[in-house]
Amino acid sequence: MKTTINEISIQSKTENLKVIRNFVQEIASNCMFDSSVIADIVLSVDEACTNIIEHAYSCDAKGEIILKIECADDKILIEITDFGVEFNPISVPKPNIAQHLAEKKSGGLGVYIIKQLMDEIIYQRKDEKINKLTLIKYRAQIA
Repeated sequence: MKTTINEISIQSKTENLKVIRNFVQEIASNCMFDSSVIADIVLSVDEACTNIIEHAYSCDAKGEIILKIECADDKILIEITDFGVEFNPISVPKPNIAQHLAEKKSGGLGVYIIKQLMDEIIYQRKDEKINKLTLIKYRAQIA
């Protein structure tokens, strides 16, 4: 399979999450991932972009989110760029799920979900104003 790269830029509005989900699903399908893996990838990107909208941009619709998806033989790589407040999801500790459920909290598990579903997560802060989150999912190797 030849490496292909697709890119989309959208405003940071929750209404655009559907556009993001559809974009990711289409590219991941074209990359020939299984439907259950595609669902994991779509959910992870949706969670990451929701966090960007709510936290990096404080729901300001003027923010920009750039998704760049690279499809290669052995993986799909999703690079999510924003220009909002710095937030390193890698530094978020694993939550106590039982306590979270007992307290009936809503939300707050997005980073945990991403860490569970994706194979690699890379975060970079560039030039004091650019956040880059890279999510990688490897194709299952059949022995």
